[in-house]
Amino acid sequence: MPCALVNGNPRAAGGPLRHTICGLLTLYGPWGGIVATKSGKCLSGAQYALSCKLVNLPVRVYYVEDTAAMQVRAIFQKQYGTFSYEHLPKTTYAQTFAQMYRCDQGDYVRLLQKQGVRIWSVEFFYRIGSYLNTVGTQALGADTVTRWC
Repeated sequence: MPCALVNGNPRAAGGPLRHTICGLLTLYGPWGGIVATKSGKCLSGAQYALSCKLVNLPVRVYYVEDTAAMQVRAIFQKQYGTFSYEHLPKTTYAQTFAQMYRCDQGDYVRLLQKQGVRIWSVEFFYRIGSYLNTVGTQALGADTVTRWC
């Protein structure tokens, strides 16, 4: 639907949400959508539609029959319940394995030291290849803390 067909007050409550949505629309284009009756009454996603109007982007609309409006609105107003992750296993991941291969091995620090830069490294998850080097981490951490104190 062309954004020119969206009617709404750009100064209504929800300004911070619209500001965030406008930023996402600017970065990623029209990524969302709304639900409306065939006669054009928005049932869900009004902030998204108004944000599209503000940044001049089309609105993706899923239309339902006018006679289903009360039922659809009731579905969108239902509470979804309480989210709990207690039943999921707790796996600890070392952030070092999410970084580029050369990070967390001291490579950049050694390179800069060779160039005469006075620099020390603090790596809480020092690694060698695909394994954590706990001995190296503890030694590096203790040495660095000593130098800083």
